[in-house]
Amino acid sequence: MNYLQAIKQQLKRKSQFQQYYNSAFKKIQKDILIYVEKYIDLLDTANGKILDTNDLNTINELEEKILKKIDVLIKQISFDRRLNEFNANTLQVTKDINGINKLPENISNIRLFIEQQTRDSLQRAGVMQGVTKPLNMLLQNIILEGTSKAEAKELLNKWNKGEGEALFGARGQKKIQNFEQYFNQIANDSVSQFNGNIQNTIRKEFNLNGFIYVGGEVEKTRPFCHYLVSKFNGAKIPYDAMESIIHKYLKDESLNKGMIEGTTVENICVYKGGYNCLHECYSVLMSEEEIKEFYKKYNINIKK
Repeated sequence: MNYLQAIKQQLKRKSQFQQYYNSAFKKIQKDILIYVEKYIDLLDTANGKILDTNDLNTINELEEKILKKIDVLIKQISFDRRLNEFNANTLQVTKDINGINKLPENISNIRLFIEQQTRDSLQRAGVMQGVTKPLNMLLQNIILEGTSKAEAKELLNKWNKGEGEALFGARGQKKIQNFEQYFNQIANDSVSQFNGNIQNTIRKEFNLNGFIYVGGEVEKTRPFCHYLVSKFNGAKIPYDAMESIIHKYLKDESLNKGMIEGTTVENICVYKGGYNCLHECYSVLMSEEEIKEFYKKYNINIKK
């Protein structure tokens, strides 16, 4: 199997990993929505409006019920086991594409750190910060501003569909994530951060001098990612060429949409096209002949 086939197989595993959890998280979101709708139905009203005399402490009680339900649901979907399996495959692919027999010892520490970080995000404190506190704020606003139950459920429906940024936007509230958005982000970040960090580590350890930037394209694919994916189609990109491309896109406001300020060739495997980027960047070794062929084929001007 050549390096590109190995990477494509791993991208397929990543897609399957995320699809499995997308389905599971939709179930969590649906269950939580039922909880909140029942809560709204029980609120006291007068003249069709929710009274601001409703006890706000009941929102905290609702939040506690939601957190307990999430604890049960998270255990049911075996997130930890599947993440562990996926990361093991990532390490094997990393060895295969570079012919490495043994990875640096600190790779294990990186893996443990990322997996623990993921577990923490799925625990009570992480879920409270990421979703239930913003939802708590939404429900308090519904009560204090005297909306009708129909209006309250309309806002809840927007939140359920992932349109939380529209909620109370005129009053300057921050975007309110729903559970599905939060958990999907955790699923994507966990596998991408792990791959990015180990690619950075092996590049430095083995003096790797090239990159492979891969992944599909969607309607919102960023200009930087579109260029790398469409132009090179999985071909190896020399270090200097990647450095020049990053510099070109980052300094141009019409091209740097979504990119993280401070992105460099040294951290591109981690930062990639920006937050929540769905692409992957692998570190690879390139021979002098491969580098010459690259510049001959693609005519990239090196500017720093």
